[in-house]
Amino acid sequence: MNNNNYLNAADARKLTKESLDRMQTEFLDKIMPEIKKTAEEGKAFLSWHYKIPDNAINILTDLGYKVKDLYNQKDGYTYEISW
Repeated sequence: MNNNNYLNAADARKLTKESLDRMQTEFLDKIMPEIKKTAEEGKAFLSWHYKIPDNAINILTDLGYKVKDLYNQKDGYTYEISW
């Protein structure tokens, strides 16, 4: 049974890693200008109202940011990112 349409596990893992890396980069490219703008306004945190991928939270934490998940059913995703 040889079908070129089948994806083996190694290729699936590779696709997953590439997808997570891409999502992380897209997120960081989106949030870093917001952090810079907010910091230039003299503030020490910002509220983010969109889902943050777990691996991006890890990167922010590694960069020294504190990320507080304030999710609730009424307001949905909200994070406080502070520095």
